[in-house]
Amino acid sequence: YDRLVDSSTSPDIVSFNTALGACGKTNGAKSFEIYESMKKLRIKPDILTLKAVASNRSGKLDSSMLIEMYETIPKEDIERNSGELFKAFSKSGDWTLLVFL
Repeated sequence: YDRLVDSSTSPDIVSFNTALGACGKTNGAKSFEIYESMKKLRIKPDILTLKAVASNRSGKLDSSMLIEMYETIPKEDIERNSGELFKAFSKSGDWTLLVFL
């Protein structure tokens, strides 16, 4: 991730989603850091970003970040992926997120 942000290339959504996927379920704090970098670079999260962060957070981060992300994603993408989002939100340990589905 550090090389991604410090590199001479311009990272895109695919690069950030790959970095989030590499975090796995053990590094919710790093997921938050990656998401904050995306915001600074004005890269909008997509459905894969939301699923990765929800799965990575393991109850360690405030759900407000996921809600903020959720609200930026087109509703048709949310509807198409509601089953996968349900699984990711369930794994996060924060059942209040399921209200949004």
